[in-house]
Amino acid sequence: PDELKNMDDQEQSHTDSRVAYLDKLIKTYFNTLLDKYQSIDKIPLDEQLDLHYLICNPSSYCETIENLFDLSFLVKEGRVAIKIDKHKILKICATNPPDDVDLTNGIDASQFVFKLTYNDYNIMKQHLLAQEIQTGFIPSRYSSPQSSQKSQ
Repeated sequence: PDELKNMDDQEQSHTDSRVAYLDKLIKTYFNTLLDKYQSIDKIPLDEQLDLHYLICNPSSYCETIENLFDLSFLVKEGRVAIKIDKHKILKICATNPPDDVDLTNGIDASQFVFKLTYNDYNIMKQHLLAQEIQTGFIPSRYSSPQSSQKSQ
């Protein structure tokens, strides 16, 4: 039982660090837009971050799912929101997360359900590759066997 608890603690710590890293990447992206627009509320929807570009790792379905999982924590905590633009593209939007006063007044954290099949992933991947995007917004956490063979 103690070994299982230690494994759970390590996995939670690993997830926390991935979520913090994703939060930092997204904040960096939106900070560059803030220089131009001066306010989160003034950033046009078409300049928000495409969800497929954010989460998709064209070389790994597994990492794409992990990225979506990590994003779900940021949505739940109100650090980002998901909206749909006029072209029906899912966008990750900057938000001002609720503070203690908001939470005391009854603003609840929200969650989302997102189904991402392997077929959906392949469509997402092909969309990125058609734009000549070889890597996703989030750098790969693991080197693939192909990339290590190429470097030898």
